[in-house]
Amino acid sequence: MLRTGLRPHFQWVISADAVNLYKPSPKGYQLAEKRMRLWKSEILLVSSNAFDVVGAKSFGFKVCWLNRTGASLDPLGLKPNLVVSNFDKLVFYF
Repeated sequence: MLRTGLRPHFQWVISADAVNLYKPSPKGYQLAEKRMRLWKSEILLVSSNAFDVVGAKSFGFKVCWLNRTGASLDPLGLKPNLVVSNFDKLVFYF
C-alpha cells in the first residue's frame, strides 16, 4: 500500500498482522470493526483474492471482488456484493 501511492486515498489501512491471527480467524475481521467503530454490515472489504471474498462475506462484511482477469468464483462459495475489473470502476459505485 505504501509504495503504490494509494495510501492518501484511504482513511484506514488495517492489517491482520496486528492480532497475529489470520484467515479464517474472525479476529482479523473484528479488528476492522473495532478500529473503525463500525458494524460489520457497514464495512466494504475489497480484495482481488476470491478466498477473501468467502472469508469476509461469511464474517458479515460487504465484499467487492476486484476481478482483474475475469476469473470465475468457486460455485460453492459465497458471492461478493460487487465485482469490478479495476479500482477505477469501484469509484462509480460510491
